[in-house]
Amino acid sequence: GDAHMPLHTSSNYDGQLTGQKGIHAFWEAQLPEQFGETYNLHTRGAKYISDVTAETWRIIKESHALADTMLAIDRELSAKIPYDKRMKIDANGDTVRNKFHALVHTDGYALAYHTALKGMVERQLQKSIEATADFWYTAWVNAGKPDLSILDDPELTAVNKVLLEKDYNAWKNGKLTKIKTDKEF
Repeated sequence: GDAHMPLHTSSNYDGQLTGQKGIHAFWEAQLPEQFGETYNLHTRGAKYISDVTAETWRIIKESHALADTMLAIDRELSAKIPYDKRMKIDANGDTVRNKFHALVHTDGYALAYHTALKGMVERQLQKSIEATADFWYTAWVNAGKPDLSILDDPELTAVNKVLLEKDYNAWKNGKLTKIKTDKEF
């Protein structure tokens, strides 16, 4: 799934080689946190992967092809939008950073960048979900399709069945169930 983040396939992992340091967390965390509620994350069902190595390299190549686009869009917008309209500035005039010390972009810049990406983040998340399901399904098939119901005791299986139904219905509607996470941005 992680191979669907274009910069994970690049030596310019965080824009450090092009003067765009911080773009990694911006694309991977701030944009999904800001716009994720609008994403449709319904995907096709899992499919068997006949050649795991070939599929892995296909995903990496496809994802890597997006790295230049995401960097170019940021460079283009950054040239048009002043720094104080791109980055959040605190009362002392310092650029705001999140708890992981990543730069925080303004909501306006995030919207402009997200719009210019034309759904790239949402599509990559969808592809990540599909690939993860495909690899898990393939591993299960290759293991001889073992009975997984024996892994939990009956009480836990009953609880999980209810939660699975809730998750499944949310997925059919393209949404995630609510999970408590710490926001980065």
